Amino acid sequence: MKKFLAVVFTVYLSLILFMPKVNIWFTLEKALREEGVIISDEKVKDYGLFFSLKDGKLYYDGLKTLDIGSVKVLPFLFFNEITLKNIKSSKETKSLFNLSLSEVDLKNSVLKPFSILIKGEGDMGKFSGSLDLKKRFVKIVLIPSKKFLAGGNLRRYFKKSKEGYVYEYGF
Repeated sequence: MKKFLAVVFTVYLSLILFMPKVNIWFTLEKALREEGVIISDEKVKDYGLFFSLKDGKLYYDGLKTLDIGSVKVLPFLFFNEITLKNIKSSKETKSLFNLSLSEVDLKNSVLKPFSILIKGEGDMGKFSGSLDLKKRFVKIVLIPSKKFLAGGNLRRYFKKSKEGYVYEYGF
C-alpha cells in the first residue's frame, strides 16, 4: 500500500512539475483576447510548482485598464490558487475608477469546479466573495475603508446591506 501511495504521489508531483504551465497561460491569454481582454508586456516565468507574471498591462476593448504588479499561479490540479498583487488603475482609467488592490486571492477546488472564491484587500477595504462560472454570476462583499466611504466612482456599484457593501453582477 505504501508503494502504491508513493507511486501515486510521484505521478501527481511529476504532472505538476512537468505541466506546460507557461503554454497553458498563453492559451488562456488567447481565449481572453477573443473576449476583448488583452494582457501584454508581462514577464512570465515557470518555477516548477508554480509560475508567475510580473509587470503586465490589461487592456479591455483597446483601452489600457489596469497595471498588474505580479501574479502567482499555483496549478495543483485538485486545488488551484492565483494571487495577484499591486493591481492599479491605469492613467487612462483613473478618472473613471481609481482602483488600487494590494492583494487578491482566487481559489478553486475540484470539489466545486465551477466556483472561484475571491478574497482581497485594497484602498477600498477588505473584500471576499465568489464567482459562479455555471450561473455566470459574481458576488463581492466589501468591508469598506474610510477612503471608500468618503466617496469615489466605485461606490456607486455597491449596495449597502447587513453584510457590508455588496457588488453583484451577472455576465
